[in-house]
Amino acid sequence: MAARNNTSLNIQQPNISIFDGEQYEEWRVKMRTLFVSQDVWELVENGYEDPDDISTLTLAQQEKLRENRKKDAKALYFIQVAVSTSIFPRIIGANRSKEAWDTLKNEFQGSEKEKHPGEEDKEEEEVEIQKEEEEEDILQKDFLILISLQ
Repeated sequence: MAARNNTSLNIQQPNISIFDGEQYEEWRVKMRTLFVSQDVWELVENGYEDPDDISTLTLAQQEKLRENRKKDAKALYFIQVAVSTSIFPRIIGANRSKEAWDTLKNEFQGSEKEKHPGEEDKEEEEVEIQKEEEEEDILQKDFLILISLQ
């Protein structure tokens, strides 16, 4: 009886943050760092040329095209697994990483939800201070009226 080989592939997958439509800027920075570490950022940012007819390419060009396709598929996979099921339909039709990345960027970058940490708190604090100053002005006017009536 032949022994079964129960070896499994031990593939280390990086820990990827899941984007759910909130905090795009934070997710974008983490993903860019992941892409740089995996040597795929240039493809995500700029894409690559994929000629219709590869028969005219040299062997070196064909190898480079194969490498670009493989790296791009890796980057697209990272993007696909890094979005929630509610976001995934927006990129389901993307065939390349740049297309998926740009789709998310166009929809979420600079949205009202995207403020830098503390910025929203700062705005709320400014509004609160303004309200307090207005209330103080009203109290001072009321006080002056009361004094003038005495």
